Parts: sequence; structure tokens; C-alpha cells
Amino acid sequence: MAVDAEKRLVVIELKVSRSYDRVIGQILRYMAWIEKNHAEPEQRVRGVIVAREISEDLRLACSYLPAVGLYEYELSVLPKRVELEASRWTRTGVLAVPLGMRAGSFGYHVDSSDWASR
Repeated sequence: MAVDAEKRLVVIELKVSRSYDRVIGQILRYMAWIEKNHAEPEQRVRGVIVAREISEDLRLACSYLPAVGLYEYELSVLPKRVELEASRWTRTGVLAVPLGMRAGSFGYHVDSSDWASR
């Protein structure tokens, strides 16, 4: 929930992928509950549905609901590798070396050459 510039309470429904018209009942129920339990006597409530893709049936259904806005989002992730200093540490009495030094490798490598010194 948020408050917009006009002091209206805004119910935001975020959908992971494509959103269909069945979300209308969900957002209207949330909006009514917020209006009944949180809004001031004259405070308005509006809804926002955010999805990766808004279906045609949802667009059509919302064309009769001025208090509900539709938004599509684009998501992109650009991972950036974080370089760490090479380090060794003791784990349960065995010297372990991080494998994260090569791209795409994760986990631990047990260096048995150090076992004798323990």
C-alpha cells in the first residue's frame, strides 16, 4: 500500500508474469478492505495492477474501472562479479579453499595436503 500525491491510498498488486481478468476481484477486495479499515472518512482508495504482461481481457475489464490502473514492467538483471581476495579458513578442522575464483564455480574444495599439519 502507498499514498499518492492526492493523499489517496493506493493498493498495489504485483503479478510475477502475465495478469488476467481474475485479478480484478482480488484487487477490488483489497481496495474495499483498505477503505473500510484504514482510510479516513473522506479518503479515496485506488488500485494498481503491475504485471510483466497485461492480458487483453484484463484491459477490457479495467476499462470500466477508473479507480484501477494497469502497468507493465520490464525486468532485466545484469549481474556484476565481485572479486574477493583469495583466502583460506578452517572449517570443522579441515582447511577449505573457496572455489569462487573461477567464473561459474561455487562451493568449497577441501585441500587434503594441509590435513597432516592439523
